[in-house]
Amino acid sequence: MIPLMTHVIRQTLLLAMALEAKGFDPLATRAHAGESRFTADDYAVLAGIAVLLLLCLWMRWNGYGVVEGVGF
Repeated sequence: MIPLMTHVIRQTLLLAMALEAKGFDPLATRAHAGESRFTADDYAVLAGIAVLLLLCLWMRWNGYGVVEGVGF
């Protein structure tokens, strides 16, 4: 139990020193990133990847890319 507590205290002190070195101010106002949403372009890319995956699976099931004499 003692090694665990010393490790926790050491990590806490290291974090405090790192935050102080970076100039962290706990009272400063924070900037928040905007909320991102899927657009039509995102859905188009997702659909393209799905079509490519299905094409690859179909080709594999129909014997394309198979080396004769090798298992699988």
